[in-house]
Amino acid sequence: MTPEIDRRTAVIALLGGLAFLSTGCRPCYVANSPRPSSILARVRAIYGQAKTYQDSGVMTSIYYAEGDAIDVTTVRFNTAFRRPTSFRFEYDNVEGHCSESTTGLILQSRSQVFERLPGAETFEQKSSIGEIVGEAVGVTGGSAAIIHGLLVGSPWFFEQGLSDGLVGETSYVKDRQCHHVLLHEDIKTSIGIWIDESYLLRKVAYRRPVYRNPTHVRGAPPNGQGNLIVEDVTYFDPMIDVDVPEPVFEMSSPANKSPESDEARE
Repeated sequence: MTPEIDRRTAVIALLGGLAFLSTGCRPCYVANSPRPSSILARVRAIYGQAKTYQDSGVMTSIYYAEGDAIDVTTVRFNTAFRRPTSFRFEYDNVEGHCSESTTGLILQSRSQVFERLPGAETFEQKSSIGEIVGEAVGVTGGSAAIIHGLLVGSPWFFEQGLSDGLVGETSYVKDRQCHHVLLHEDIKTSIGIWIDESYLLRKVAYRRPVYRNPTHVRGAPPNGQGNLIVEDVTYFDPMIDVDVPEPVFEMSSPANKSPESDEARE
């Protein structure tokens, strides 16, 4: 094997083991612990009342075939929000299906919404922020949709499986003490959520079956054959009610120039 293949194999094996530990087992139920619905209601209230929000984070998608980890992709991202409607989400595919780093950007400034696709130099105007966030779910593992939904009051993934939710023992994410909530949509689909003592999201692990095998996944069986599972594990480093200047959301901001543009290269 080449060093590149050896490294990729080692990364897949390591992340696969960590992902199994994160959601492969149900958390140990704690008697007299808060109900999942009450914890998630506090999260919705905190995000719904925040005047501003910023984060940086990383999402790793791990693909499994017949129980073995076969492929991994990594996306780094950062988010900015200023109420009522200013929103910025930048993502960068740093490892996986693309041969080089590719950066995409979503902007909402006042009533206008724009998207710059990875590799593009210019923005395209869109009709709604929901349209763009929805389109970005696949490439970002839902990172854009999770936070945007919480901030605007439509946290889609929080509504799944509440009747089968569990609150596990207190655990830690990057030295932050967290509630661990596990929700189940069905026997093959689970959502693990780690929420710190300030009721901010620190980690989400979303495990689900893939019914139409994507051709870009290395080592995936032919469509319709085998059991392909994907787990998106996302870490957030969030801050609320901090200074987020309005120019951050303008297309003319230097921070929003495409890496491929002449201005960015100067």
